[in-house]
Amino acid sequence: MDILADARSIHKCLKTLILRASTIDGAVAWASTGFDAFDLLLKHKAKIRRLVVGLHFHQTHPDFIKAFRVDKTVRFLMSMDGTFHPKAYFFELPNGDWRCLVGSANFTRAAMKNNQEIAVLIDSSDPGADRFKKQVLTALGDWWKQGRQFDLRELNFYTSQWRLDRARLKRAADQFGKWSGSHFRSDGGAPAIDIPIAKMEWTEFFHRVKNEQPHGGKNSLDNRLSVIEEVGKLFQKYDHFQDMQKDERYKVAGLLVQAGIDYRWFGSMPFSPFSETALLALWPKVIVELIV
Repeated sequence: MDILADARSIHKCLKTLILRASTIDGAVAWASTGFDAFDLLLKHKAKIRRLVVGLHFHQTHPDFIKAFRVDKTVRFLMSMDGTFHPKAYFFELPNGDWRCLVGSANFTRAAMKNNQEIAVLIDSSDPGADRFKKQVLTALGDWWKQGRQFDLRELNFYTSQWRLDRARLKRAADQFGKWSGSHFRSDGGAPAIDIPIAKMEWTEFFHRVKNEQPHGGKNSLDNRLSVIEEVGKLFQKYDHFQDMQKDERYKVAGLLVQAGIDYRWFGSMPFSPFSETALLALWPKVIVELIV
């Protein structure tokens, strides 16, 4: 018996056992593509005896389903009471021995690359191994009976749902960034629970905004309301931004302090004075043409 306490060790173990095994059984909540163990499993899929993959929350990648959709030894569990959540990998070896990896790691790129994972590696020489083997294979067999294959129409429907859900699931996990094709690249930002303003109750937030006094003691809320009021008057006077006078456009753009009103309260260009040369250097030409 051995404890594997990080994603890299678990990934290495799976790669080794996929290569060594004569047969492979397994059940995981989710699976994806884009990592070495997946490539090996695909190459050695003839070794798979029974593999059950869950689909809850649309976490399993459609490309994994597509890769194994026609293989009769791979089934997908689409619905059941509760969430299908096992992570068990069982490998029969050619000499009659076996290994079983049980733990937190799904068969996903994230679990093998980025996540904090832990697993127990059990082998046929461990105390109680025969009983353990029987229990694991019984559980795998029960899950296998509940799973089924995908047809092409179901795959297309699942893929559309996966696309709708993936951004929402990333936000729910406090992960923000960009998608590159079917893979997500995090921007490394802090989770919402570590951002003070995100944890504020509305009453606290409103109180702090109302009483904020940066910039030499001037009340933030009063000044912001003054800007909104004056800019509102401009848009009542003119139908289009381009119809405004040059200094009026500067007000809307947050580039002026005039008649006691600081129009920069909602953001301004980080240079002074506001010269056409600086604007040309920093703004797209089309924006400059609107202003001048």
